[in-house]
Amino acid sequence: MATRIKLKNSTVLDKVPTTSDINVGELALNCNTGSPAAYIQDSDGNIVKLAGAGSINTPPDATEAIKGIAKIATTAEVVAGVDDTSIITPAKLAGATPPTPSLQTVTDVGNITSTSITADAFIGDGSQLTSVPVPNLQEVTTEGNTTTVSITADAFIGDGSQLTSVPQTQDLQSVTDLGATTTALITTGGYNLGVLPSLP
Repeated sequence: MATRIKLKNSTVLDKVPTTSDINVGELALNCNTGSPAAYIQDSDGNIVKLAGAGSINTPPDATEAIKGIAKIATTAEVVAGVDDTSIITPAKLAGATPPTPSLQTVTDVGNITSTSITADAFIGDGSQLTSVPVPNLQEVTTEGNTTTVSITADAFIGDGSQLTSVPQTQDLQSVTDLGATTTALITTGGYNLGVLPSLP
């Protein structure tokens, strides 16, 4: 009949043998399902955990400088932003990061924002826009002398030498040389009856 060898053991949760329980070179086991482990006494009289959680063969906790074991953070822990010992996975990060709202969503919530909005164009008459500066002609021309916007003015101050794409003003003689008919009312201080063919 085979000889059965049974090592010293305990079934008590987290029970660790003492130097009085085992001698140097002896092996003792914890057989509890919640804390399985193996222990020896080394040559210096220390109880050493050879296997099980926290044993000498267990990798250390991971840090910025050391590779090791780390826990995966929950979505709640990611949102709280306090735990500095857990790892964040892409899925947990996506679950904790709110999606960037569209402009429509922002304006549906309220019509006030502290963020600058840049747009190439606005649809509508702009009557609902507030705090939008409207530059005057002086400010526009100070920034540069070219604009793609048509400028309508009742009068220009100066000789007009800096204006481009403006047809030159023609005198009455030049106009009548091009044609004897005009739809504009002409006011004069006198008539040269010799060149008028007929008067109404």
